[in-house]
Amino acid sequence: MVREVFLRPSGGAKAGSAIDALVDDLAVIVSVALQHGVPLAALARSLGREPAGHPASIAGAALDLLTEFQADLEAEI
Repeated sequence: MVREVFLRPSGGAKAGSAIDALVDDLAVIVSVALQHGVPLAALARSLGREPAGHPASIAGAALDLLTEFQADLEAEI
């Protein structure tokens, strides 16, 4: 089960930039929530979605990927 999240932006975000800080903060928030028993799927569902169902932000996209990763891990067990 996923309990800690580390994210690093790619595509040109410089260390110390606003997007770098935002991604780091997102990883900390998600990690603390998971460590306190909040289900990953509940976190993913709580974020905004486009009308077609796609995540509205990088945070939603990251949580969707983590939810898929966790499902794959659980399927292997």
